[in-house]
Amino acid sequence: MPLIEQVSDSRQLHMVQASLASICLASLISLPLGCSSVGTRATGDAERPAQAAVTSDEARPQETRDPVVFDDMRSGRDDASPRPAIDPETKKRFMADYELAGSETRGVFEKYLPILGANGILDILEDVFPKCHGQSHDLGKALFASTQDIGEALRTCTTRCTSGCMHGILMEAFGSSDIDTLKGSMIEFCQSGAMSEIHKIGNCAHGMGHAFMAASSGDVDVALAACKGFSDRALPHYCATGVFMELLDTGPRAREFWRDDPERGLHDPCDKHTQFPAACYRYRAPQMRHFLKGDWERLMSECLALSGPVRLGCFHGAGHAHTSAVYEDPAFLARLCGQGDENDQAMCVEGAIEKLADYDEEIALEACSSLSGATAQVCKEAAEHKMYRLNKPTLDLYWGD
Repeated sequence: MPLIEQVSDSRQLHMVQASLASICLASLISLPLGCSSVGTRATGDAERPAQAAVTSDEARPQETRDPVVFDDMRSGRDDASPRPAIDPETKKRFMADYELAGSETRGVFEKYLPILGANGILDILEDVFPKCHGQSHDLGKALFASTQDIGEALRTCTTRCTSGCMHGILMEAFGSSDIDTLKGSMIEFCQSGAMSEIHKIGNCAHGMGHAFMAASSGDVDVALAACKGFSDRALPHYCATGVFMELLDTGPRAREFWRDDPERGLHDPCDKHTQFPAACYRYRAPQMRHFLKGDWERLMSECLALSGPVRLGCFHGAGHAHTSAVYEDPAFLARLCGQGDENDQAMCVEGAIEKLADYDEEIALEACSSLSGATAQVCKEAAEHKMYRLNKPTLDLYWGD
């Protein structure tokens, strides 16, 4: 029986203060440590988060292990439909248990699912960790383990916690699968049922990249080879973004890549896994930026020193690593992505804008207005179509060796 038919479709509160800014409410990219004194500044009717400063060289603690830049989609919560208020004492107990759990949060979710429900837990996570992507992986795992119904679990998570909950579902549902069987079912799964109703196929492919890493016990080469089973030209790249996100940002090995290890080259592992350079640098470039003390010009110099597809991938990652800077100062995009040739600039722009537009299209278009010529057009299309386009003209620039 095909795998798709085997699965039915049917962290005290960090002493929650008057402002939650001190725990990275404003983090729009992955940060290598906790944030402090992060505020917001008013911009018309909305408020833009202020950037958090890098103040430590240590590896990121668990509580700030959000993935890079708004990954994947915005919250799926319908704010027009208020939920019952959560009992404050229950919320405090949940957060105290969550804090004590460190990186082993699944047991906390399993304990509180019958008490708070998945939506109640998601409400808390989104209040405390607004993007909550990495924090919600274990929730998705616990939810599917409880329901054994992938459709019900997907419809519960929708796109909440920037689709991190959905990715956890896929890791739990498919992580123990035979990888060849999983490859044979992935296209049908991404194109049917609740998955296709809620998520773009590219987002599903990204989630399958996480699942391939689970199913291969973290073997990057095996997972990337599985990603090539997607027939559409764009989908293997999007699948590879899930593989490298799991490796570098949200998976069990991520902390080692955030650690300043002189034995590890600045470009590792992207100088080794060169088939999907943009997918790799999307998650390595923020770490490079950290090791370079936030100096964006030095980061761009690192990219300029490369050649071929890895150079293009590095520019894409550099753009992605500065999405929060562009969000705070849209005109910065022109300086950031004004390096290199036309292709370098296009990759940088798409890295910065596609996910930013998923979050705030108006600010993305404001950033695009700082550009001119062909690069401005690339930017406007990225803002219009956002993440997971299947037919973008620049697609051939994303592939490596």
